[in-house]
Amino acid sequence: MMSAKQYPDNGQNGPCPNIKPDTKVELTAWGEADDGAGLFKIADEKKIKEAIVKYGSVSSCVNVTTLFQHYSGGVFNETPSDYSNPSVNHAIVLVGWDDSKKAWLLRNSWGTGWGEKGYMWIDMKSNNIGFGTTWCVAKK
Repeated sequence: MMSAKQYPDNGQNGPCPNIKPDTKVELTAWGEADDGAGLFKIADEKKIKEAIVKYGSVSSCVNVTTLFQHYSGGVFNETPSDYSNPSVNHAIVLVGWDDSKKAWLLRNSWGTGWGEKGYMWIDMKSNNIGFGTTWCVAKK
């Protein structure tokens, strides 16, 4: 993973840079949180929760908007997820959830100056969150 200092967010969409990361991680296993959804649909909430419990944080995608970029607290709920034809434009990490809030706890890559010290509560049915959710096991 690159730091924000190595590749700062300039507020424009574009391809990720082809830069070698500072660290090397080998995986012993990886998989989709929801085999039925695969990598191109929104995974089932129950399956995402099971993956977090079993493997820890999971990689996922979301549709980022201007309002998302300016999130500063509370439960984010902007656009209902489109389960039949979801589109996304940003990868994030889901680290937990709160059933009383009906929200995922999302960790973003934009540094601690964004959101709630780099985190966001996002409604489980907002902005296509959960798209392409995967888990992995790192080699020790």
